[in-house]
Amino acid sequence: TLTYRAGNAFWNDSGKKYEFKGANNTIARTLKAYQKIMASDDAVLKGQLEKLAGSKNHHFVEASIKGKNSVQPYGIPDENGGVGTQTQFDFSDAKKNEFKKLEGVEATDLSTVTHELKHQYDYEIGNTKDNKAYNDASDPSEIRAVNNENRGRKIEKKQERTTYGGKKIDSDKLKNPPNNL
Repeated sequence: TLTYRAGNAFWNDSGKKYEFKGANNTIARTLKAYQKIMASDDAVLKGQLEKLAGSKNHHFVEASIKGKNSVQPYGIPDENGGVGTQTQFDFSDAKKNEFKKLEGVEATDLSTVTHELKHQYDYEIGNTKDNKAYNDASDPSEIRAVNNENRGRKIEKKQERTTYGGKKIDSDKLKNPPNNL
């Protein structure tokens, strides 16, 4: 396993810097997305990533076994309701093609990571009380995540995403998401 800090990943057993060898492709692609965030001018994304990296909670990242991108809570909530996460990424071309067909915009590694980063961050700070049981275009947590994803899209000069699950997100809420801490 590896730990992310200061723009790089380090092997937990040896402490040596990860040189993009010896771990799976998901780890390499996630780390490259993190490095793009840290090289950008986006203070919000940088702040989210730094908060997670410095947390006492554990935020795991792994390859998806179910062919989807997801974030699940992991651990016991702290006094503020914050909790760690287990995040699965599917960076496959098939997943990206499926996304483009449904949402009408291209998916990139960075757009995927910044979307899930917001979910991770919300779990970290205990901002999940308004999460709906079923994710859709009116779910405040997904509106926040798409807003965050659009920050990543801006870094890469990609078209903004305005839908979730193929359904239009209220444009006012997308610009100013509910409980966007």
